[in-house]
Order: sequence, then C-alpha cells, then structure tokens
Amino acid sequence: MARGKGERFSGTFFVEFVVPGTPIVLPSVATIHKDGTGMSVDATDGGLGPDFNAPGFFVNTVSQGNWKRTGKRTIISKSVFFNFLKPDDPSNPDNLHGILASISKLTTVAHYDERYETIHGQVCEQMAFVDGGFYNPGEDNPLDLPDIDCMPESSGAFLFTGRRIR
Repeated sequence: MARGKGERFSGTFFVEFVVPGTPIVLPSVATIHKDGTGMSVDATDGGLGPDFNAPGFFVNTVSQGNWKRTGKRTIISKSVFFNFLKPDDPSNPDNLHGILASISKLTTVAHYDERYETIHGQVCEQMAFVDGGFYNPGEDNPLDLPDIDCMPESSGAFLFTGRRIR
C-alpha cells in the first residue's frame, strides 16, 4: 500500500530543547499532522518554571503552523505563537497580566532517523514586538519578518532531539 503525504513524518513526539548558552532543557510535545499542519507545546506555555524567572521571559501560547518535506527524511516548518507579559517582571512595571508583548515566528528543521522513530534538529525564533499590548496590522505581523536560514550554528538556535510517542 502506498503511503500518502506525510504519513511517515506524522505523529506525536516527546522533544527536548536545549536553551542556547544554558544547561536548561525544555520538555515539549510536538504533533506533526499528515496534512502538513502541526503544533507543539512546551514547558514554558502558560507558565514558566523557576529557571525562567529572569526578566524578559514571557508566558506564551501553543505554537501552530505548517510543514513541508525538504529532503528524504527532513522537514521544515513555520509556526507562530503569542507571548504575554509576566506579572512581577521588571519589564512590566504596572504588573499587568495577559498583555500581548510579542508574536514569535519559529523556523524548525527536523531530521528523522531511517525508521522515522526519532528526530533531531534546530529551531530559530524571530519576534515581532507589539507596542503597548495592541496589535498593529501591517506593522506587527510576524509573517512579514524575513525568512531565515535556520542552521545549527545560527545565533540563538535551539537544538532538539525527540522520540515518537507510541
């Protein structure tokens, strides 16, 4: 039986991201749908752990987007998620919660092993900052950010490994 688009690539994976320049590893769950869409959730979504109490970290949403095959066992995906100000953060002097701070655009390159059971690769993040919590169409759209070549040596690239959940 012939396999349809994405059947080998699709599935749900437990993924571990290494935060650049730190010993911190973020657990994540990524689902790649055979129709070319996908989503992921990680340990920072909806709340941050003690390793992320430094100023400048946000509470963020689930990432959603699309992917396409770029090699025999390689895909690239583009996805977006929202970042909100944290209460009690020095960058949030009015102690506001739930105010949109930025929208992130992720470029992810994932390589599969020969059995499509494990993945590894890198994620590069770009942010479109939102002024005063109000989204300005035409100014703050993260899809207007130029595409980047997300390579392992890219500044700020998050490296990851993952294993299919069975």
